[in-house]
This record gives sequence, C-alpha cells and structure tokens, in this order.
Amino acid sequence: MSILQNINKIQQEIKNSESPASIIVCVSKNRSIDEINEALNSDINHIAENRVQEAQKKFPFLKKSVKKHLIGHLQGNKVKKAVEIFDLIQSVDSLNLANKINQTVRKMQKKMEIFLQINISKDPAKFGFDPDDFLNKFEEISKLPNLTITGLMTILENNGSDESKKNDFERMKKIFNDCKKINEYSENLKYLSMGMSSDYMIALDCGSNMIRVGSKIFE
Repeated sequence: MSILQNINKIQQEIKNSESPASIIVCVSKNRSIDEINEALNSDINHIAENRVQEAQKKFPFLKKSVKKHLIGHLQGNKVKKAVEIFDLIQSVDSLNLANKINQTVRKMQKKMEIFLQINISKDPAKFGFDPDDFLNKFEEISKLPNLTITGLMTILENNGSDESKKNDFERMKKIFNDCKKINEYSENLKYLSMGMSSDYMIALDCGSNMIRVGSKIFE
C-alpha cells in the first residue's frame, strides 16, 4: 500500500478503537524528505524525530507547517538546539534534564512544552522516570516556571508479551489519572503518548490519545 493508504488504514483503526480522537505522530526517523512530505499530504499535523541532528537536516524542507516533536533521548549538550527547532520535547526523562531545559528557555525568554517520559516497564535499557516515585517528580517539575507539562510518554520493553504490554499501558493510564487529580499542577496535562507501530492498538484500547507511528506508515 502507499503511504497515504497506510495512514488512512491507521486512522480507521483509531476510529474503531476505544480512543477514537487519538492523534497520530508521524515518526520520520531514517525517512527521506520525499517520503515525509508524502505523509504530510494527508492530514498528519505532528511529526517526530529521535535525534536533533537529523531534525536539523529535514525540518527546513517540510512542505507544510506541523508540530515538531522530539521523542529520542536528549543529551544536556543538545538542549539549546533542541528547544530552538522542536515545538515539544516528549522525552524529558530526568529532573536534571527538566532543570536544564527550564534554565535554557528562561534565558531565551520563552516557555517549552514538554512530556515526561516514564520507564513503565522498568527496562534497564530504556530511559525514563521510575513509575513508583513519579508523582513527586511530576509535582517538582510542574513548579519550574518556563516548562509546561502537557503529557506523559512511555516506551515499552522490546520483547514483552501482549499481556505485559497491556498491563504496562494500563499502569500508565492510572499514573496519568493520578496526575490529573493533582489539580494545582495538572491543568495543562492532556496527552498520554503511548503506542508505536508494533503495539498501538493495545495502547489505544488502554487509553492512549497519542500514538507514535513510523514503519506502519512508511512500509
């Protein structure tokens, strides 16, 4: 199928899921400018890259205005460039990184939209906050004046069963709901970014309202 047909298929799957209003974030990692722009011919309005350097090469050639997400691990020495070229950083995975971003955008006299990444599977190969101590971190980062937390994000362990994925996604949904109850800090919290090409249907049925899809769009 073509890229447009793939997107239409995913959109139909979303409509038939438990989360029919979910947003598709098109992951353009390792994709050509032509492939990305073909995807943007549809009503895709969100694009994501894993690396700052790759985004720098591609973003100037996008044929329409879209919201640009960073979803890969962000090193401290790349923060300044990241906040210049991305609209949203989904992969804020530590208090130190949050503080670094806050300090950087404060000097630029702007605010930065972020998601907080939780290592819900407790996979040692993945980045993210410990889910058992997350609410305290959420409150602490929410107090940083130049950051706006609008979502939570997770990447599951690579080889988990469908049942373990379902359990992890359901736990993420519970943490999201618990954060929403902290009224003083959760007024901007809207998005639960979970689910990729291999597991987005499970994620949608567990309450995801933003999925990050690459190979299912382009292959």
